[in-house]
Amino acid sequence: MKHLFIAAGIIVLTVICLVPVWNAGVLLGDHNYIFWQGVTIPIGIMLCSLGIIVLYVLLVNWLFNHEMELDGDNTILTLAHTLCTLLGVAFMLFSLPLVRQSLITHDNLAYRCGANDQTHGLAEYAHLLSSIRQMPDCASKSSVIECAGYFPYEPYTEFLQRLERNMKCTGFCVPIRSSAALSVSPPVNVTSQLQLRNGVRTHRRVERQLVNVNMAVGLHTHAKKSYSDEGNSTALFSSDQNEAFCAGIAALDFKNLVGSIGRQTFFHGMSLLVISITMSFQRLVSACTSKAHLVQYQAQ
Repeated sequence: MKHLFIAAGIIVLTVICLVPVWNAGVLLGDHNYIFWQGVTIPIGIMLCSLGIIVLYVLLVNWLFNHEMELDGDNTILTLAHTLCTLLGVAFMLFSLPLVRQSLITHDNLAYRCGANDQTHGLAEYAHLLSSIRQMPDCASKSSVIECAGYFPYEPYTEFLQRLERNMKCTGFCVPIRSSAALSVSPPVNVTSQLQLRNGVRTHRRVERQLVNVNMAVGLHTHAKKSYSDEGNSTALFSSDQNEAFCAGIAALDFKNLVGSIGRQTFFHGMSLLVISITMSFQRLVSACTSKAHLVQYQAQ
């Protein structure tokens, strides 16, 4: 009987933890997330899920080894409800920093690239490599690695290489001059007209939409002046002519991936809490009904 309870509990808890652990593995495999936020939260989700399963096994063993009187299956059900509640609360707590990180990192990359502590170091290094890449004796070479003045600086070098290779982009906090970019109307003139016609609130809303459009074609209108020098569309570590802007692509990728996983983890934890609370009320109603029937039977 003990082994049956243990096996059944392990299977149920594994199924419950499968999606959050899978999402944590996705985050661990995403170089964009690991570079900006590290491995703390994904590892925490995995350890928490494993810890709950181990805790269940230890508690069931303890209950049976001490030959405690089990009131039917109520003791095991109470244990299962408690662990599901703990899992639900834990997943909700892990989801909050994920959602927060997705918003803050996206805004730092998209609208304040190079002007905050999170992106400043990488922006400085990327700006230096971009200056080297634009030199006449370096522009004809296949990679900035072959150019005079280049030096590797980890983890920035590896991150920029992965961005260019995986996302087919170039530039970081440096706008790229391209035909696609030149086809977009200057955002300042457009937003000025909107401000005069519709007021400040409409201007701000449309301005943010224009910034997203500019990011998609390789412009960055909110970078600091020190990072607003004109660049070219040649990648740093290859001879590809990429028009996509790495900071914008990384910002959108981070927000979409991390934000969606954070929200999914939150609702996963909330569903566990709802199920646990519902089953607890069901047991409470069942106990009260049984007691009422017993009193009625004794009265007869």
